[in-house]
Amino acid sequence: MTVESAQELTVTSQHGKLLTLSFTDTILFIKQQETQAKIPIRQVIGAYYSETSLDVYFLSKEKKKGDLSLVKVEGKVKDTNNAENWSNALMDVAYQGVKRCRKLKVLINPFGGKGKARSIFNKVVEPIFRAARCSLDVTYTTHHKHAVEITKELCLDYDVFVILSGDGLIHEALNGFALHAQSAQAFKIPIAQIPTGSANATSLNLLGLEDGFDVSAAALNVIKGRPMKVDLFAFTQGDTRTISFMSQALGLMAELDIGTNNWRWMGDTRFVLGFLRGLITYKSCPVTLQIKVAEQDKSKIVEALRLKHAGKTIGAQSASENSLEESIPPLTQAVDEKDGWITYDQPMLFVYAGQGPYISRDLMQFPVSLPEDGFIDIAVQEHTNRLEALKAVTDDIGPTGQAFWKDSQHYFKATAYRVRPQTSKGYVTVDGEAFPLEDFQVEVLKGLGTFMSPYGHYAADLLRNGKNV
Repeated sequence: MTVESAQELTVTSQHGKLLTLSFTDTILFIKQQETQAKIPIRQVIGAYYSETSLDVYFLSKEKKKGDLSLVKVEGKVKDTNNAENWSNALMDVAYQGVKRCRKLKVLINPFGGKGKARSIFNKVVEPIFRAARCSLDVTYTTHHKHAVEITKELCLDYDVFVILSGDGLIHEALNGFALHAQSAQAFKIPIAQIPTGSANATSLNLLGLEDGFDVSAAALNVIKGRPMKVDLFAFTQGDTRTISFMSQALGLMAELDIGTNNWRWMGDTRFVLGFLRGLITYKSCPVTLQIKVAEQDKSKIVEALRLKHAGKTIGAQSASENSLEESIPPLTQAVDEKDGWITYDQPMLFVYAGQGPYISRDLMQFPVSLPEDGFIDIAVQEHTNRLEALKAVTDDIGPTGQAFWKDSQHYFKATAYRVRPQTSKGYVTVDGEAFPLEDFQVEVLKGLGTFMSPYGHYAADLLRNGKNV
């Protein structure tokens, strides 16, 4: 049956009310007398007919600014001759270009964030997956680096690797992939986050501010998202190399993260309070920073972002593309300024490097970041007066990325960088995890990682916010 001839079906609900269901390529219509609901076709996750009964599952918002929730419409069908063809046609439209009934490996951290991941999965997420008839293999983590142990031995036939936790468990999973006997194949399995941590930056970047904390929207991304390649980073310290996917921080931005671990019960509010506490002590970040710069002109960086939005190909051609191999000198060997390296040793408040525009709901730190441009974005904040730093909070410029334009915040697109601390006191964090404050270097591993995305790009950035550009 074609979509055109299958557009309308009448069912009788359990309460004896007549419902008329119809659909187009973009909308499912449900009409009851004079009332008609319109459901975006992407939010339809199941339509099943069996023995005169029809069940249709979709996600919908009760309130305009609320979260999505699972809705089931069920009833008896009069036109039994066409009902099965109608439901099949609706599924064809709802899953156009997307595999149905995905096989999911689900990893749940019951201790992350506010400690609600288990109940969120049982009450909200699992029913959505079941309605979409996904195959589930569920594991609860029990200890630190449990995810590394799981992913380094992971069977590689899953369609999506689902993580109910914060960003830290994604860090562990990727480092397990790096140890896998077939690491190149392991990194091709798309990762999708169900946001149950504190910051949930990955979910914010993939789904946006409106949906970034909506676990149902995240579950929909698992069911209908598409794989998106992302750059990863090789963080090397001594003889140890760690895979980083999100950020590395020193100075104030590291202290507000690690220094607020005891406040995890607050959710992402702890980061704002940690920032304000850091302004009281207002310590400098005494390091020598060397950067292999690709671009540092902010106007040119924004123009490159415009070109990417227009569909142009931009970015670095990295020697380590889709590979774990490093291509920069070891830390023991000096770098040559003729190769594009610069040295930054001015007083600074923090160094923040990474990718993905948001690091929390309150801060778009890397507003010109792209998933796979072969660069790491580096923000260096000068050690200016407290009032200027405080304006990032009072002027509410954090969520929009407007701090990018501050003269006191230097911004680089780079392919690598290295840090030599001038003190032993302080923190360095990698994807929110604490590491020793010792010499380290970071290099881009272009396109090595894979995330599940509804858009094929980050949900928001400096231009998609549409302000001051």
